[in-house]
Amino acid sequence: MVDEPLAEAGTAVIADSRVPEGLPDLPGFDTRSALSHMGNDVELYLNILSRFARLQADSCRTMASLLEARAWSDLERTAHTLKGVSATIGATTLSRAAHLIEDAARKKMGVEQIGFLLESASRELTAVLLTLDSVLPKPVESRAPARDAPSNMAMLIPLFQQAATLLRNYNAEAEMVIEEMGEFAKRTSDREQLNILRQQLGDYDYEGCLETLEKWVLQVGVNWRGTKEIESRVAGRP
Repeated sequence: MVDEPLAEAGTAVIADSRVPEGLPDLPGFDTRSALSHMGNDVELYLNILSRFARLQADSCRTMASLLEARAWSDLERTAHTLKGVSATIGATTLSRAAHLIEDAARKKMGVEQIGFLLESASRELTAVLLTLDSVLPKPVESRAPARDAPSNMAMLIPLFQQAATLLRNYNAEAEMVIEEMGEFAKRTSDREQLNILRQQLGDYDYEGCLETLEKWVLQVGVNWRGTKEIESRVAGRP
């Protein structure tokens, strides 16, 4: 039996009813906690919410497929990611639901028991996504560029910076930032680097992922302001 009941979808307690300027009302979100981890940067928080909605929408369906295949390690890893990024955005009930799935997958609990947990997580994810859909601007669709088109370094550089900071703090949010890079890394060599980063994150190798990111920055010859280690290595490059 599952000995840790879940709260109903959308019942997470809001830590502070006061809404910061520029932040829409997000019922069910612990916005105060989320913003405290982002230096109270509302714009950054909204960007992360958009990434969550785009990259985690199918996470419960993915976990259901992994459960059916008895792919315990992949199920545990997927739940772990959902747990971390949900906590980052303040979706505390969803984070707790994902934590229960992660723990159950690690213990290889019965399929029926994990299925029950998945149903609860799916309801909560649906509630979170509906809230975000009601308040976030809709993304503008663009035509996919040619396979080996030039990468958009102007967009990649700030993502390099964000990913480096998150990786250094072992923050699961790094996965969403790295997925965001996929929209702008179009050159074949850059996509190869991106695939290495994804594999390392899948193995929870945050240090190796940071090292790969640093090497990628050096390869493309970008002079950017990231961690002190990277800054010292690229200083003086054209």
